[in-house]
Formats: sequence, structure tokens, C-alpha cells
Amino acid sequence: MLLSKRFLMTLAMVLVTAPCLFADDDSGSCKDKDGDSDGHNAAPAQPAVNAPDWSGSYSAIAVGFYCGKDSVSVNAAGKLHLQLSLKDKGGNGVNFNVANLDIVDGHFKGSGNVNGVKIDVDGRFDAPAPGQPWKIRFICNYRENGGQHAGRIIGIKD
Repeated sequence: MLLSKRFLMTLAMVLVTAPCLFADDDSGSCKDKDGDSDGHNAAPAQPAVNAPDWSGSYSAIAVGFYCGKDSVSVNAAGKLHLQLSLKDKGGNGVNFNVANLDIVDGHFKGSGNVNGVKIDVDGRFDAPAPGQPWKIRFICNYRENGGQHAGRIIGIKD
């Protein structure tokens, strides 16, 4: 049985963004064991002594008003470049371009454009704990046109 691309992208967004689905209790709360809702049961992060190397290429999936798959990168200077060829809800091709975002303590925020219209993004990187099998990943939200068009981009380091 073949699954549609839209279904797979939606499934990826739900799995990555809904830690409440995997709660250990029946309280219905999205808070995890350390009291926040980030899906990690660890003490709040302290400034990293040896920050992870975010640089490299990432496979990314965008969902929401703009959808698609593309590659994004973090250069050696630690600047994130979200430059993706996506499609809008009408199926029209668009260029999503937010470049030179500084990564500070694993977080980033900035503005760019989609076909000339201003877009704002904010997100974070997650690095695996020592010995964990998963790769570095990022997740960010985007909002365009005063919040009228929005969505999320998820990426995993290649």
C-alpha cells in the first residue's frame, strides 16, 4: 500500500511535535517529568561548555501552508541557511529563503522571505545525548503575512 507524500509529511510533523501522545501518565498533561513540555526528561539545559557541531547538511521537510522536502545547511561559521524550493497550498512553486541565522545555545530566530513576502522563523536544534543513536535535528516554526500562513520545518542532519 502506497502512502501519500502529504500523509507522510503530516505524520512526521505529528510524531515530532506531539510529545503528549507518549505521556507516562493519564493526566492528559503535556508536561514531562522535568516539568516542561519539551519531551525531554532532563534538568533544564545549562550553557554548553562543548557545544555540538551544528554545521553540515540537513534533510528537511516543510509542512503547513508551504510544503515539500529539500536540503538546508549550517555553514562552518554556525549560520543556518533555510533556502528551500517548496509549494504553497495551491500547488504553486515558491522559494523559501531565510539565511544567515545565528545559532545561540541551540536556538535561532530571524526573518526572510517567500517569493518576496516577509516570513519569520524561530526554532531550535537538538543534539543526542552521548551514546544515543539519533542524529542532530532541528525544528522551527514559520509565520508569514501577519500569521495568516504558517507551518513547521523539521530537519535531520545527513
